[in-house]
Parts: sequence; structure tokens; C-alpha cells
Amino acid sequence: MSNLSQIQRKLLEYYSGLYRRAGGIPSRADVRPQDMKEMLAWIVLAESSGPGNLVPTVVGSAIDEILHVAFTGKNLVSFYPPEIAVGVDQFYQAILTHPCGGVFTRNLEGKFGRVKGYQSLLLPLKGRSGEINRMIGAISVAGAEDEIAGFGRPADLKTLKILDLAYLDIGHGVPETVPI
Repeated sequence: MSNLSQIQRKLLEYYSGLYRRAGGIPSRADVRPQDMKEMLAWIVLAESSGPGNLVPTVVGSAIDEILHVAFTGKNLVSFYPPEIAVGVDQFYQAILTHPCGGVFTRNLEGKFGRVKGYQSLLLPLKGRSGEINRMIGAISVAGAEDEIAGFGRPADLKTLKILDLAYLDIGHGVPETVPI
């Protein structure tokens, strides 16, 4: 995908190598932070216990710095307004159950009225049990290098506007429809 950031392209390349070595979906244990040092500030690892649940276990420092809020350990689905939460959850769950990659593009307004464009590249991983219930992702933020300190904490996710949800074929095809 040509619209991915440099960090996202590097993550996709790293993931593709893990995929080849694993002969399919890699496990969380295959991910080695020392192999991706230049990406770590923008990396997210998350775990799902099923529909309605996606909890980040690791959120890169640059993401926390821009948002001025920590999402580690919190169910992301619960932060979305009810009218879009089900569709976003279906998107997340399709990445795990199909399996495939996903690209989620959205705008989020901060408390100082600035709007930032966020894009997440999300890729499935196996957990300890061998079940595909985890994701690795890389977040990009439009203009982040210019305004990290000035963005301010988001007022709340009701200011979220979804611009695009797209699936990415990693070797198993993609779902026929996107939920939103």
C-alpha cells in the first residue's frame, strides 16, 4: 500500500519476514524489540479475548506523547461512540479471524481544536496458545514531527471521524466487506 508511512512500511517488511520464517501467522514470541528499535516509539501490541475486546499491552512512547493519554491496558472498543463501536470492533475481529492486515485511517480532534490524521497498520499474531488473538501495529500521525508538544490531549473519542478502513492481504485473502 503506497499510503503507508515509512515506519509502517518497515513494520510490514519485518512482519513479512516473520511470516515467511513461521510459515504463516507469526506468534507474539517471534516479535523481538531489538530487531525493530527504530520503530518502537510508534509500535502497538494488543490482545483480544473476543468480540468487544481489544486491549493494548504495549503502546509506543511517541503515541503516548502525542495523545497525552495512556491506552495501555484499556479496552479500545469501549472508547468509541456506540454508533461506530460495533463496526470498528468487527474490523478488528476480522483481522484476527480471517486473518488479514488492516489499515485504519481517522481524524481526531484535540482539546485545542487541532485535528490530526491517524493511520494504524494492524497485523495479526498468535498468542501462547497458538490462537490468533493478538496484533502488532504501527501508528502514523500526519504532521507529528511539527506539533507533538502542541497537540494536547484529545477531548474525547466522540471527536473521532473515520476516514477509511481497508484490509490488507497477507496471504489469506481479505474479507469481502468492510463493516463501516
